[in-house]
Amino acid sequence: MILVLAVGLVVAAQCEAKRPPTGHWAFVPDGPAQTMLGVPRPSASIRLEAGAIVVSDFAADRAFTSTSSRYDATTLALLSVNQEASCCGNRWTAALTRAADGSFDADVSRMVPVPGQAMLVEKHDRVHIPPTGRITIVSAMALVPWVYHQLNPTAVETLLLPGSQTDAIDSQTSIIAQADDEDRPPAVPARDRALRLTPKRGSTTVLWYDPCTFVVDALKRGTWVMIRSGLIK
Repeated sequence: MILVLAVGLVVAAQCEAKRPPTGHWAFVPDGPAQTMLGVPRPSASIRLEAGAIVVSDFAADRAFTSTSSRYDATTLALLSVNQEASCCGNRWTAALTRAADGSFDADVSRMVPVPGQAMLVEKHDRVHIPPTGRITIVSAMALVPWVYHQLNPTAVETLLLPGSQTDAIDSQTSIIAQADDEDRPPAVPARDRALRLTPKRGSTTVLWYDPCTFVVDALKRGTWVMIRSGLIK
């Protein structure tokens, strides 16, 4: 028994990643919804660039939304965000930059089409977001396992940027904890670990990820399950 435990610890130490996962990953719905037209197929990529971790996300659940966020590679503090969302002829843009005190200044705009003309700015606001003292993310679910294992937070702050549901910037706190009691989707490898993010409002998110590489293999939000496409046979 002691020998087995020792071997397990050696394997864990050998496979522990020394840097965040990098690459590009696409996700598809689990089950019969894989073949349905109009079902959102989000994607995410992570790259390292000049002392920063750059996370790019694409989602199409309500609006088509592209987000690029930069995080300090050492502290994992959110540094800046650029996001564009479009739906139903409208387009929203948001640009955030971090101040020295941990607050954020944001420029947000909503543009609507005018027949025969280029898009015009209908609404433009500059918003100041006070610091919360919590690790802050924007849309970057692919980075969450790395953040959790590096910082071991009990909660994260998620900034919600303008889109088809709202023209305002909002934020909410989610409790984050291990969730290995969750029933894993059949396509998820047996060795994967799980994290649960429980917000004060809205749907709970569960992430399954490779404990050696920290690559997200699947996520569940409410009853909707998305699987990394490389796992689909």
